[in-house]
Amino acid sequence: MNFKHFLFLIGFCFNQVYGADLEEKTPEKLAHFSMLPRDLVIHITKFLDDKSFARFGSACKFLNAITKDPSVIISRVEIRFLNGKLIYRPNRENDDGKIEMRIADLSNPFEGTFDLRSRCGLGEYLTISTGYRKGKREENANKLEIWLTPRFLIEGDLQTTAAHFGGIMGGWDGAAAPVGIFWTSGRDVELTLYDHLTNTSMDEIGNENLECLGRKSTRSPLTPLDHHIRPVHPIDRVNDLTFIL
Repeated sequence: MNFKHFLFLIGFCFNQVYGADLEEKTPEKLAHFSMLPRDLVIHITKFLDDKSFARFGSACKFLNAITKDPSVIISRVEIRFLNGKLIYRPNRENDDGKIEMRIADLSNPFEGTFDLRSRCGLGEYLTISTGYRKGKREENANKLEIWLTPRFLIEGDLQTTAAHFGGIMGGWDGAAAPVGIFWTSGRDVELTLYDHLTNTSMDEIGNENLECLGRKSTRSPLTPLDHHIRPVHPIDRVNDLTFIL
């Protein structure tokens, strides 16, 4: 839904709630958005695309406050995240062999692992999951681990299981980059060892494959310079994988 459609929907809701005369109060003339139930306006924001959501916030103080409401931000990120996909595309010239793995199809969309081995023949040296690393997994001992992580997951657990991310949260702008990507080595026991990409929008994440995004990542504050999270030689076919959010 774009912003124009939003205005017309607001006009309709205004009429239903207050019996306003739509001929006199066209959507373009409606100025008192605050007269509408807040919950109704918040619900409508779920259907706005990002560009329209930005315009929505500039319309008046009432709507601007809604765009800054943490519950609204998290809800929009959740919806987009759940609609996301991991794309395997071995042929860059066409879609032959293309496989789409939906985040929503994972048993736990916020803490699940894609079945790379059976779906696209990968998985011997690579695992890709949603959520974040909470400990060493023996089955991943020889693998590169890639994590797609909504910021609100870490923020909610920062005092407990996500404490090892405390050193980067101050520089992670959740409004500009609500979802981050983390690279960890399955052999490591220490949770503070990771590479991260937390300054890239959800649109930008989908513009490049995981190998290219990995080159843009930053070491965590406690990862030594001589410690390699990602293999020196790229894992075969990681550049055939892309997240679309």
